[in-house]
Amino acid sequence: MIAYMNTSTFESIDGHPESISAQSVICRMLDGLGFRFYWATLGLNEEDFEFSPAPERWNILETVNHIQGLMLWIHRSLFEKEDIPPGTGMEKVNQILELIGQLRTKFAAINDSELDTYRLRGRPFWNLINGPIEDAVYHTGQIDTLRRIAGNPPQDPDFFAGAPPR
Repeated sequence: MIAYMNTSTFESIDGHPESISAQSVICRMLDGLGFRFYWATLGLNEEDFEFSPAPERWNILETVNHIQGLMLWIHRSLFEKEDIPPGTGMEKVNQILELIGQLRTKFAAINDSELDTYRLRGRPFWNLINGPIEDAVYHTGQIDTLRRIAGNPPQDPDFFAGAPPR
């Protein structure tokens, strides 16, 4: 079982797995997503959530809603139904971080041979990474960019080390 990450905040990525396996890869992917999403959204205010770069383009809240949908899709497809009540932008951010933490905890308790049996829309486990997880990372980067354009840039953590800003 992998237990090196504090999933309660995703403020940092502490330690690393002892070995490389499908289980450790999926857990590290979720650690990275949680870490990046945490720092991309920390300090957003309600005005920021309404910011859009152009008419008919997603604003930050719509982007957050999409990431929430991706995490719920994984949760519902592989584990159990998880319903999230409506909420403000920051409530949704916290719900997403909680969902990522729950997914990480579930994947940390599954061995590689069991992962091999998982299917997402009939596709193998690996499509989970290049599908909804990487899509969530992509959209997290959009939140970061939109914040910069809106004039409320995020702090700059050390993504390579998984450490908070100095």
